[in-house]
Amino acid sequence: MQNPVPKEDVQAIMDELEPLMLRHDYQRRGGTWYLFNPELLRIFDFQAGNYRKKAYLNLAVVLRALDDSSRPRIQDCSVYGRLDSLVPDIEKHELATSFGEPVMTQAERVAYIVRVVQTIALPLHAELNT
Repeated sequence: MQNPVPKEDVQAIMDELEPLMLRHDYQRRGGTWYLFNPELLRIFDFQAGNYRKKAYLNLAVVLRALDDSSRPRIQDCSVYGRLDSLVPDIEKHELATSFGEPVMTQAERVAYIVRVVQTIALPLHAELNT
């Protein structure tokens, strides 16, 4: 069994995501960020592996007419998926989210993840409407 993603790496990512997500009116609970409105609940989730040094960037949407949960688990959402399928360079994404690989520094990983959230996750969430 491998070790989980180091807590100091998770904290560095959360520290850098916080001002970005707050500027866009998201609220945080653990590694999950929620954007509430009457029709949709938009969710971004940073999932740090518990058994592997791997992290996942998840996006989800809850249609409020179908589910009025205030903070559902990502897998319980109306629509959800991983950002892996949306990034232009999957190899770089794999390196940045595989913490067992010493190819990138912590600063490079954090910068990459924040950039992906800023350029892919947030614009996609902004386009979603009922």
